[in-house]
Amino acid sequence: MLKVALVYLKDTRGLSGHHYINHGYRFFVQGILPSPRIEAEACPIIAGGDCRLLSKYDVLLFFHLRGIKYTSANYQYLDSVKAVKIAKGLDAHDMTPERIGELRQWGIDTIVNMCSVKYARHFIPDDIAYHQFMFGINKDFFKAPQWDLRRKDKILLTGVSNPKYYYLRGLCADTPQVKYVKPAAGHKNKQYAKLLGSYQAGIAACTVDAVYKYCESPATGALTFMEVNDINGCEELGYTDGENAIFINEDNYKAKFAEYMADVDNPKWQAIAERGREYTLQRWENQVEVDRLIDLMYELA
Repeated sequence: MLKVALVYLKDTRGLSGHHYINHGYRFFVQGILPSPRIEAEACPIIAGGDCRLLSKYDVLLFFHLRGIKYTSANYQYLDSVKAVKIAKGLDAHDMTPERIGELRQWGIDTIVNMCSVKYARHFIPDDIAYHQFMFGINKDFFKAPQWDLRRKDKILLTGVSNPKYYYLRGLCADTPQVKYVKPAAGHKNKQYAKLLGSYQAGIAACTVDAVYKYCESPATGALTFMEVNDINGCEELGYTDGENAIFINEDNYKAKFAEYMADVDNPKWQAIAERGREYTLQRWENQVEVDRLIDLMYELA
């Protein structure tokens, strides 16, 4: 059985269970650590810490590639540790040449994260393996309330609207059929999952990447309007237009919203939403992804 160290910086909140977003906690702490398929231990370390103590493990799974305020994690002697090294990456656009240089210095040659492969490859060179995972899509966390008890007068939109990454999201926010809830509204963790499930329909839109929301929204059983374009890699998630999601882009989003709102009680929308939840939990549910990462560990070890 593989001996696995979950390595993270001691001052992190991301694995505490008390962060405002907890998908990493659900995946790494509640999923990886207790898995009966491996012998896993939590190994907190300080920035600049000596990694030679990790030599007894077969696999080192790093939660951090940087310290607080974007400083280096500065792992010491990591290059001398002969183990499989897998790291949870940063957002792909934060994988700067400096960070890539550190990976090579430390001997980390495998990155896992939620970014699409298409987007990640703009920043991560081909000699470093990259695998897309969705962290923390737990079926008991993203609950599916009864359909007819949900709001149907608006389509829900959440998240930041930085036009550099979310141009269409910003356009949707100004559309009359849409209820836009800003991140500062205070919906965190379970409150956020409850919000997503309180509407019959929601929007997942990112111009450059297929972000976490593409799985969060359908996991709650909401009919999900997904931005699909030539660059964001949404096709990698495996959804099908009209089958388990509704695909939108900058040219058709207004017409798609209008079509839905004009016939909001049509049972076909609920059927698409239910198939969306079914597919999401079959393909991206937390335990499925935990097992897939453990499969990767055994493949590399």
